[in-house]
Amino acid sequence: MRVVCAQGIGLEPMPDVYAHNEKLLAYTTGPSKCFFKCLIDQDFAFKQLPRYLQTHSKEDLLNRTKSPYAFAHNMEGKTYYEVISADPDRLEMFNQTLVQMDEAMPVLGMFPFSSLQSQVGAEPDRPFIVDVGGGYVRILMFIQQEAPAGFGAEMILQDRPDVIDAIAQDSIPNVTKIAHDFFTPQPVKNAHLYLLRRILHDFYEPDCIKIVKNIASSMGPTSRLLIGDFVVPEKTHIGDDFMIYWMDFSMMMLTGKEKTAKQFEMILDAAGLELVQIHPYAFGSQSIVEAKLKSNGDK
Repeated sequence: MRVVCAQGIGLEPMPDVYAHNEKLLAYTTGPSKCFFKCLIDQDFAFKQLPRYLQTHSKEDLLNRTKSPYAFAHNMEGKTYYEVISADPDRLEMFNQTLVQMDEAMPVLGMFPFSSLQSQVGAEPDRPFIVDVGGGYVRILMFIQQEAPAGFGAEMILQDRPDVIDAIAQDSIPNVTKIAHDFFTPQPVKNAHLYLLRRILHDFYEPDCIKIVKNIASSMGPTSRLLIGDFVVPEKTHIGDDFMIYWMDFSMMMLTGKEKTAKQFEMILDAAGLELVQIHPYAFGSQSIVEAKLKSNGDK
């Protein structure tokens, strides 16, 4: 308690008597409680990493059913998400943490959603945007601040059936819910925009290429794929955003990684797309990577 009180977390009103303060209560209630529990859960897996590396090959890291996280919980043969889902308490902890982290990440201030108004107005029968694997976070609600009701075109949220069923329709007005596995072909054709936000960092390049190919197969000539993720600097510098490197390490535990601009370009190229532009946020490493179908001469 002296260690944490010295950091301003908790109080010692008199010798050897300890009390809550606002900072300490943040770890015991609400979403922060789940976030703290998630960090402890992740730390448990981190500590098993030496044993994992002694008993597994580098190729095993690319296998979604042989993640360090599954190994730590004696559940190899299952993906990270299957391990998480096997325990209701862990699943709730994970979902609440994901919502908290995602809502802390910027949505606007990178890609100019409002700039599509005339394009969407000319072809309103095409869906405005498909949020692929959008989950519980109400990203399409933020986007409607720049594109009210999708400028009159359909806005679609896709995720696993259990996630879709748990989202109340009245919490996402002007949005259509569709159950979809992004490892299967994208059923919505020729949308103006497809969004993969904080998805590709969960996977290594081979799986990323599969996910992006499934979307590319449904894109039209003016469709755009937006990838919302960190973009890792090509070289580390003193004073870099530490979060990106911590997240990269964390993603390794579930067979994923944060990626550089060159790695995103490689994924796009292998999936039949080309980079249009990287839209960085004003600070930090969060960006939106914009891509389109390759021109005929590049295929």
